[in-house]
Amino acid sequence: MTPDMVSVTYSFPYIGVFLTLLVLALPLQAGGTATAHNGMERQLGVFALLFFFIGLRGFIFSDWRSYHSFFEAAPTLFSGTDTIAQFVQTGIYSVWEKGFVFYSILIKTICGNYFFWQALSYAIDFFVLRWLFSTYAPGRICLCFAFFFVFGLTLQVNLMRNIKAVLLFIISLRFVESRKIVPFLLLNGAGCLFHISSIIFLPLYFILTKRLSPGILIALFLLGNVIYLAQIPWCLPMLNLLGSLMDNRLSGLIETYTASERWAGSYGLTIGYFERAGTFILMMMYRKKLCSDTSGNILFNCLILYLFSYLYLSEMRILSDRIPILFSFSYWLLYPKLYGFLPKTKKVLFLCVFCLYSCLKLLFGGKSVLYSYDNALLLRWNYEERVRTLTTYYSQYEVFGK
Repeated sequence: MTPDMVSVTYSFPYIGVFLTLLVLALPLQAGGTATAHNGMERQLGVFALLFFFIGLRGFIFSDWRSYHSFFEAAPTLFSGTDTIAQFVQTGIYSVWEKGFVFYSILIKTICGNYFFWQALSYAIDFFVLRWLFSTYAPGRICLCFAFFFVFGLTLQVNLMRNIKAVLLFIISLRFVESRKIVPFLLLNGAGCLFHISSIIFLPLYFILTKRLSPGILIALFLLGNVIYLAQIPWCLPMLNLLGSLMDNRLSGLIETYTASERWAGSYGLTIGYFERAGTFILMMMYRKKLCSDTSGNILFNCLILYLFSYLYLSEMRILSDRIPILFSFSYWLLYPKLYGFLPKTKKVLFLCVFCLYSCLKLLFGGKSVLYSYDNALLLRWNYEERVRTLTTYYSQYEVFGK
């Protein structure tokens, strides 16, 4: 039986996991301390829940098809140097970043099961995230994971190469703070070996410690809104100019994307627009507290890059799809940090708004059959069945490709 292509019931498991994470982030009782709701028992609960739901996921979202084919084709360290060299240098995956390729070959040498590779990759990410959350938002680790689930799930599930690069960038922010450029470059150079998008992070060493005046930020925000709402074209002319100056391969790639209605189109007025506008206003109100130290100022600047890249790059959906998500981690870290500054009454309001908005975001954002949840331990659909569903969905609906 062919599943429905669109149904809000596909969102229910995601909403259930989010609400459980939110409960784990709350104090056990009124006046509970930070330790009470971020103790090891709570953190183990978060790990068990997310490892089962994300680490042991079945074929959900869309990019699993590429990753499954890649992993099945990948050799092991025992395959011989010629086989490995052919796969890395001349095979269809030779364009993939070499760090990710060798990382996957190493894991496949340990165990050749696709779901093992997926689960181990998530486990590594979880413990890196836990360390980052304890560093930037101590006492609010569970709340950070709740924000991560709502605003980072696509990055974690669909972009297995990007997530490693982004985590390496977040780690490198400590060296931006201490002004140590060599380890910063090494970490993000390693990130480029997982996904080339990390090249965007390299010049940020010289930018992220800057403190722009509120007036400049507000002016840039207003200008970005004019560009976004009036859909003023400026990306396409710039890209066409770049295409004329580049080699045939790159110019052809630019021409393909700029000619595509799907990738060249803009988003228009969406609920996400109001969410980001509200975030900017709220964060500006608490900017002084959030930026009271260098690390807070760096995270705030990452948030500005996240928000402004949506406004200024909205003309090209391919750009607004790929670039802002690299800075989505600012939500995971800054919102829990902001929560810590609020008085008790505003904390309650904050959690209520966060809960309501997140449920709506998950409800309407996860209603396609691509989100229909499956688990590797209780697999309802095998690879071939899921491919047929994916193909049917793409043939019937205009969705975002890879």
